[in-house]
Amino acid sequence: AGHRHVPLYCFLRMRHRPLFRVMAMESSLTRVDITVEYQFGAASCPTRERFMLQRDLAGDMKIESRRDVR
Repeated sequence: AGHRHVPLYCFLRMRHRPLFRVMAMESSLTRVDITVEYQFGAASCPTRERFMLQRDLAGDMKIESRRDVR
């Protein structure tokens, strides 16, 4: 996200069942491949997705692709 000044742990709930979890991550200087699991509200099972991010010329990470993981 565009909130570089806010640490990731500010978005996590530790006393309850996790709503967001990083399952796997590989990174290089210009690319990040990350698999996350998240759940909204009363959803019965979490959603797992894989994101591939690419760094642009300004140094910001942009989503190159996004797909469901089953």
